[in-house]
Amino acid sequence: MKSALIGLKPAAVELASDAIPYCADPTRLYPELVVRFYAASAAARSASGTGRLQRAAARVPGLLKLEHQMITVAARSAGTRQ
Repeated sequence: MKSALIGLKPAAVELASDAIPYCADPTRLYPELVVRFYAASAAARSASGTGRLQRAAARVPGLLKLEHQMITVAARSAGTRQ
């Protein structure tokens, strides 16, 4: 689990390098997604026990909710319904 969470850092860095325009993300959810990926990775990297590692992993489920919000906003921007 630790290696999987640490693996989120390269994904966060890659996502940060490809920021999307404001018109496609008026609610600014994309930067929040990147920050959460990076924070989960950093927390896992510094975790010294299973309790801290579980707290780092607890950040991940919120990403799914954020992803669904982004899909809804993108669909609305494109003029389609979700």
